[in-house]
Amino acid sequence: AGPTKAQWRGRAWLKRTGDGARQVELAEGLDVEPITLCRMIDRLEEAGAAVEDPRAAARGERGPR
Repeated sequence: AGPTKAQWRGRAWLKRTGDGARQVELAEGLDVEPITLCRMIDRLEEAGAAVEDPRAAARGERGPR
């Protein structure tokens, strides 16, 4: 199965706002709770569709692959 509609929305938001968006900003932009966003990102990472920037890990930033 491919990415869900919500996952595609998240990727599109990241592309519009640029790499290095903070998770809390992304959650607000998608109108979801931060924990929901975290799970969405985890699934995208597992599918190889997103990657966490190791330089920004302490700031909670992730970007599209």
